[in-house]
Amino acid sequence: MVPFVGPSYNLRVTAADCQRTVNMCLKKIESGTGKANYILESVPGMVERFDLSGAPKVRGFATVAGGRTFIVYGSALAEVASDMSQLTGLATLATDTGPVSIAIGRDHIVVADGSSTPVYYDLSASSGFYIIDANMYPASWVVYLGGRFVFGRDGTDQFFWSAQDDPTRYDALDFATAEAMPDGVIRGLVYREELWLMGTATIEVYRVSQSADSAFEKNTGVSISIGCIAKWAAQIIDNSLFWLGQDDNGGAIVYRCQGYTPQRVSTYAVEEKLQASVSIASARAFCYQMDGQAFYCVSSPGVDTTWCFEVQGNWHEMAELVNGSYTASRAVCHVYTGLRHLVGTDDGFVYELDKDVYTNAGDVLCRERISPHSAIPPDTAIFFPRARLICSVGTVTDDSSPMVELSYSNDGGRTWHDTLPRSLGEVGETNKAIRWNRLGHIEPGQSRAWKVRCTDNVQFDIIDLKVDEVLGS
Repeated sequence: MVPFVGPSYNLRVTAADCQRTVNMCLKKIESGTGKANYILESVPGMVERFDLSGAPKVRGFATVAGGRTFIVYGSALAEVASDMSQLTGLATLATDTGPVSIAIGRDHIVVADGSSTPVYYDLSASSGFYIIDANMYPASWVVYLGGRFVFGRDGTDQFFWSAQDDPTRYDALDFATAEAMPDGVIRGLVYREELWLMGTATIEVYRVSQSADSAFEKNTGVSISIGCIAKWAAQIIDNSLFWLGQDDNGGAIVYRCQGYTPQRVSTYAVEEKLQASVSIASARAFCYQMDGQAFYCVSSPGVDTTWCFEVQGNWHEMAELVNGSYTASRAVCHVYTGLRHLVGTDDGFVYELDKDVYTNAGDVLCRERISPHSAIPPDTAIFFPRARLICSVGTVTDDSSPMVELSYSNDGGRTWHDTLPRSLGEVGETNKAIRWNRLGHIEPGQSRAWKVRCTDNVQFDIIDLKVDEVLGS
């Protein structure tokens, strides 16, 4: 039997590969002496912290040194109490929808929202204001580098910057232009202590200048001819820059830069899904690290799940189960407060991610694994007399009776046999055996794929599915 535990790699041609891992992620057993080399572990569930559904969206987060956490929702900039008890309003933005970019300076927070009047908040004086200056232009992104707040002038290749550690003062001559190609700089990020200007066809890198003529100068030793499709899908985690890229020949590929060389990390399966998006430029990504595993998670309109890359090299999917079908994760942005992982949603909620929670704020957290099917169909019939699931059992602490379901397909995952439920054990049944018998057979030329699913509010982690196979005549 092919290994049951694995990543998501469900191709358009399911007869080639239909395997899928939803709301579970691969974790390597580093000791080398465990029951398996890898297990599938549940993704964290969600606990509701704030209902802001009167506001259009949660638009972004930021955390400053010392653990203070800030949120933009609707038109409000607010501070999040460390005990999650309240939000304290600090300033009002000119806009109330769309993602925002937040830069943290030495004494200030600056929020760019696409308007020509971004907001700054003085951390020392505890006061927030609009930035009103004749040399301020509409800007949807801002970063802090070399003691200056740097903005991208929307719709152009220009970027401009503030006076030293003063977000209120701008000089008409304090700007520069990305010149490699007139492709429009749609996002700027600080990576490796340099300013990465991401256009739709190229990426240019600037660094703090030692010259009195300009605050920044181009790093002429760097040339990247892969652009950025979706400005809000560019993120930094694990000392790497990730983005959804394109070149002259095509796009919707996830790239990773460690240093200055882009490396493709998406698979054909991921790329098939992303390239089918109805608005790939609207894709968004967030990152988080929990229990030593770091993830880059990207969603795009029209794609039915959120695709998550664990930086060691494996993909899984996060999704909501709504009326029997998957939709992308409700989370669109993330912040780590130093104590908690918070995510925001487009319908105005803030949730905390928690590995010890097995619902999405009371909604079903469906954990599902579909195995690869037989790569080479057999020349003879194969019978499947028994199967045994090795997973978390007996973990409930109440009188519930959680269940797990097994199903199988003989046609590459296009149709599935009726589900076969089994108990995951009641309180104290930590040695519960989960078995199925008489699981049918495949004829010569067919292949078998297995599906395991759990929708109950219970810990559910998979070590393996052991299936007996008997050759027929």
